[in-house]
Amino acid sequence: MKKILLLIGLSSLILSACGKANTDSSSSSSTSTSELPSALSALEEKKDPTVETLHYLANAERQVINPTPPADESQKGHKIYAANNGVAETNEAGEIKENFRYYDLPANWTLNTENTEDETVAAVYDVTDGLSRFMVQLYNLNAFNKSPLEEGRNMTSEELEVRMTETNHVFSEKTTATIEGQEWQVGQALMVEQKMARITFYRMESTGAYDDSVVVGSIYYPLDSEGDLKRESLSTAIGQLKDVLYQISKK
Repeated sequence: MKKILLLIGLSSLILSACGKANTDSSSSSSTSTSELPSALSALEEKKDPTVETLHYLANAERQVINPTPPADESQKGHKIYAANNGVAETNEAGEIKENFRYYDLPANWTLNTENTEDETVAAVYDVTDGLSRFMVQLYNLNAFNKSPLEEGRNMTSEELEVRMTETNHVFSEKTTATIEGQEWQVGQALMVEQKMARITFYRMESTGAYDDSVVVGSIYYPLDSEGDLKRESLSTAIGQLKDVLYQISKK
């Protein structure tokens, strides 16, 4: 099975969205302490305080992509590796077992081949809605603190936050959201110099199975998403992301 650790630096590639140039991951994932207050103040000063606040975005309505999904999930259009937590399971024939999660995509999502080396490991998609442009990143992380073969276990909530920081997710603000009864952690990162922001949904599965994953999905969007049409487009894209995440997470 392919190693999930290849994902750590991917966020640095995302800043090519909306015509922005790539920057290195350490500068793109966080802002300085002096920049954050001014950026947050700018958001608060908008005429409509709901435009790009985390609460508004996190609670975007889920947009069901395929209301009649196939009974066999493997018939869906896309797949991504679940985590393996350092265990190579084998099937009855002695072959290494590959655990996938399957999902369908909206018609307005297209694979970003420049920033996607292997769609089954970490996928980056361009999202187009009229004049609005966004970018989405999907992947799964190990949910165990170390291999269960080494007496590993599912991470605690504190260990999960450390894991997210290690994989380039430093948040200026956090909240939670519910997707069909599942509680998801939601974090926002402001990239002031690039005039962009990232909102990340993540959820750790904790069944004790070797394929337990931390399911992660991020959407990158410009900070100037004002106006009813832009606001609606961003909300719709987040709702689509919610549905994709629900598809690839354990129920």
